[in-house]
Amino acid sequence: MDQLIMNELNGMAFEQREVFLLKEYGGLSYREIAEVMNINEDLVKSRLFKTRRKLIEKLSKVLK
Repeated sequence: MDQLIMNELNGMAFEQREVFLLKEYGGLSYREIAEVMNINEDLVKSRLFKTRRKLIEKLSKVLK
């Protein structure tokens, strides 16, 4: 499963991939991600939501 996720992430924009990796694999909080990426927390939340939604859509097609 991790390999499928990484394959899909590699096809996404850097900003989306980075937010996801910092949150899910790095365990950082929204605030910490915002500080690392020099963006506001709302943008972190938005990017993470969109990235998760894309992953769900793509992986659901692959796993059917």
